[in-house]
Amino acid sequence: MYATNSSEAPTETSCLCSSAKNNSNRAHGSGRAITYSNLISSTADYNLRSGIYTSPYLHRCAVQVDVDTEYICNVGGRENAAHFITPPAAGKYPRVDPDQSDGIFSFAVIADGGQTRYSNATYHGALSWLRAKRASTLLYAGDLAYSDGEPLRWDSFGRLAEPLLSSVVTMWAPGNHELSAQEAYGGYLDRYGSTARELWFAERRGPVHFLSLCSYCRTEPGSAQFRWLELELERASQGRDKTPWIIVQFHAPFYCSNPSHHEKAKPMRTGMEPLFVEHHVDLVISGHVHAYERTTPMQYGRPSTCGPTYVVVGDGGNREKASPFLRIGALAPSWSAFRQSSFGFASMEIQNATHANWTWHRNPHDFDHFPEQPITPLGSFAREDAVVMDRTDCRA
Repeated sequence: MYATNSSEAPTETSCLCSSAKNNSNRAHGSGRAITYSNLISSTADYNLRSGIYTSPYLHRCAVQVDVDTEYICNVGGRENAAHFITPPAAGKYPRVDPDQSDGIFSFAVIADGGQTRYSNATYHGALSWLRAKRASTLLYAGDLAYSDGEPLRWDSFGRLAEPLLSSVVTMWAPGNHELSAQEAYGGYLDRYGSTARELWFAERRGPVHFLSLCSYCRTEPGSAQFRWLELELERASQGRDKTPWIIVQFHAPFYCSNPSHHEKAKPMRTGMEPLFVEHHVDLVISGHVHAYERTTPMQYGRPSTCGPTYVVVGDGGNREKASPFLRIGALAPSWSAFRQSSFGFASMEIQNATHANWTWHRNPHDFDHFPEQPITPLGSFAREDAVVMDRTDCRA
């Protein structure tokens, strides 16, 4: 858990989490409050300045809480408390009532959010959906603050996204904007890294074995990340009795039809796609391209019933505008099931071991004039994409 204070703070910090429905169910934790300094290396996109940035105090606190429980938590003595639901245990679905465990496991997906008024619309749209579904998980597939060497933008991102991020347990993946402009993952790891400060990791939540990878670390066979992925996918395959869904997220997409980005991740894809195919990965989530696209299930660029479905959700609303896919009249590849150059977020609702509903939610702007659109949308463009994922034939 993290919170930021702009004033002085002790090096030791604490947190208190109370069940929203049972105040006697309390959990205390302790941790550290840290601050760090970094050289300002602002690009021409921001007001150029030089000097040394020193962060506010960043509170990191570990606390043991129950699964599938609604909590109100306070970290470091902050006035504003976090209010969220913890994910269900591996193999379980959210409880509908104390005597049942037959709910739907739901999560939202965002990437390339940044901090514009369009980003804000995405964050609030995702927050409204998460609250309506009482969902416990958010995936954020990279490019958070778009700090780009201006560390103060990490602070402003935290303030902008706080209503969303304090309301859900988030799994992150680093993007290129967490690395470039001398960022070197520093601001990202200090604020949003795991306890072990890993750039790739796995978690089992409900019916899903989630894996989060680093597109900008070494990915070739024999690398540390590749060896870890081999072992983790083997564990995921062996554990499908509890967590039948295998979902992977990383920033740079293996497949997209944007002409400027469709081969950006080819080295990573060459090494890792065979592992995804071998272990029947169900869904691969990426960002980077500032648009939305969903493929058919596919293997090595060809449709295949039990191949992974690849989705690009880099449409969070960042300052670099939406990415066009094509010249007017150009055809989409056969494997591209749906694509649109506008902003929004996605969601998934897992019903059981074989069926799930995937939906892309376009931000609510005027249909023909959504923000910063680089090409005129065709009249056939839909407001959202919704599909039922049926993996019955892939569970043998």
